[in-house]
Amino acid sequence: MAGDRFRGLWNEGYGLLLVPGDSGSTETNCLCHLLDAVLCHRKWSKRLYHSLDNILSTLFTQVCAKTEISDTLSNWNQTSALRAFQVLGPIYQEDIMAFLRKPMEGAEEVECTAALTVLREVTQEPPHMDKVKDTMVQSVALLIQENNYQVKSPLLQLIRSFACCGYLILPGGSVLVDFLIRQCELPVFTVNPEGDWDEEAVQVYSINTLNLVPWKMLLQFVCPLEYVNTLIPICKTLTSLFIKLGKGGLSPYLAEFHRQPTELPTPQALLLHLLVISLYPYKHGGCGVVALQLLHALHPLNSLHPVIHSDLGQLWMEMIPELIQYLEAHNEGTLEEEKWKNKLLQRLSPYPDQLLERSVEAIMDDAWSCELANEILVKSKSYSQRCQDKFFPYKFYGAVLRASRNRDVVREYLSIILRTSQQEEAEREGIASAISLVATRHLKDILVVLQEFINILNPDESSPSEVQLTCCFTVKPGLK
Repeated sequence: MAGDRFRGLWNEGYGLLLVPGDSGSTETNCLCHLLDAVLCHRKWSKRLYHSLDNILSTLFTQVCAKTEISDTLSNWNQTSALRAFQVLGPIYQEDIMAFLRKPMEGAEEVECTAALTVLREVTQEPPHMDKVKDTMVQSVALLIQENNYQVKSPLLQLIRSFACCGYLILPGGSVLVDFLIRQCELPVFTVNPEGDWDEEAVQVYSINTLNLVPWKMLLQFVCPLEYVNTLIPICKTLTSLFIKLGKGGLSPYLAEFHRQPTELPTPQALLLHLLVISLYPYKHGGCGVVALQLLHALHPLNSLHPVIHSDLGQLWMEMIPELIQYLEAHNEGTLEEEKWKNKLLQRLSPYPDQLLERSVEAIMDDAWSCELANEILVKSKSYSQRCQDKFFPYKFYGAVLRASRNRDVVREYLSIILRTSQQEEAEREGIASAISLVATRHLKDILVVLQEFINILNPDESSPSEVQLTCCFTVKPGLK
């Protein structure tokens, strides 16, 4: 009897589906019969399978149909078709995914958009399509990489659904996160395809989706310079996530920094990049405050774990809020640039509250400081082409060596910087600035290194005495 009832429901529903009537209500009744049959008799799914291709094609045609907001029946039919995909999804995951890959790989905008919409529907509610989750993510990643899309809104909505399901950590997920983050840039107003969101709506939706992205993935986008225009939403989202995790006792533990340095930025890279961004606090929409706020959220008294370094907790607890308040009390017109840079870089009178040098002194870890010095050398070539931007990594370098109490480390890294490229004037001035800064605490070590360097350059000529070299330096308190 159950079988006869199923066959009756199925024949009635499927017949109406393939021969739509004049009224939109006919199609709606057809879909209702189909849903009732599938939901009540899933054990008969093998019989349904023989007609699955025709069913999916007919439902997909309804999803592709262009509807007007005022056409209630057509919209209801389209919603019902999407609901049918959602019901069929858990049973026929592989078949639905194989069916949708064809329009996704094609050039038809309407079909591609419809396929993305269907994927979003079938992943929105449990049970999700976990059997084909890898295929789904990789298919969408390929779509993005081949730039084979015109309408952004369904793609962003699908990425949000994937984020809710935890699919972004799968192979190909980084491509989706990269696409999402790039949509967070300040909008460039262009003519969008019909039915798509405007650029401002795309930006707002993308920013609101960032909090669903795993923080480890977001953290990978902090340091690369190509994402500097999206740094504000990234930093704000990470800061909010870390504070929320801390309040819940689930603070991030970043020991992976040392085990997987290729996947996550090192503590030294994070510190350097966020400080460089803070040098010009009102650029890129005002990155300085959010960069410092992220540093504050990462320090161990907030995160409960040694994110940057375990010895920085109390120091940063006091200093970073003061620096943030200082920026908030000024604007681009009133900020004294040199005073601000000295607050970040070097602990020299009359500014006793310098973040970088006091942080290195607090750490008192030669291995950690050497990694920071290496990071500065690597990144010094990648910052802006402006002379003043090239100049400051060397000041960072000098501040790190000045804070060191290990004479061997100071001599080794002074020798390294003297052997770096000195072709451009900014590079030569930067190296001279770093050496002058280190000389305020390690003058004798500098004289030894310089004498060795001169001997290498001119082995056959008499070397200047230490007294002569000393006369080259005018070391005074407050040297910049």
